[in-house]
Formats: sequence, structure tokens, C-alpha cells
Amino acid sequence: MYLTLRIARARGLAPTAWVAQFPLAEMLDWLTQRIRSRYPRTRCITLPHNTLTTNATP
Repeated sequence: MYLTLRIARARGLAPTAWVAQFPLAEMLDWLTQRIRSRYPRTRCITLPHNTLTTNATP
């Protein structure tokens, strides 16, 4: 919602206007920037067991 409001404003549209095209690349760039600003350090976790398998069944 927040990002569509910013896109509408950038395109000169009303805040309640429908944004017909929501560019995936733009959304991913915005999301990456938000995550990096909130979590500036890189963190790693080590899983004790192999939790991901190629033979997963539903």
C-alpha cells in the first residue's frame, strides 16, 4: 500500500488513483532498501540438521 502511494505520487496521480502497472523490479529494489536500512548488518545462522530436502512430500 505504501509503495503504491509513492508510485502514484511520482507519476502525478491522485493518492486514491489506481496504479495500473506495479513494476516488480521497482518493488524489489524498494524492499531491499527498506530491509537494509532496518538491518544494516549481515547475519548468518547455522542449522544443526539438513532441514531442506529434494524429496519433500506434501
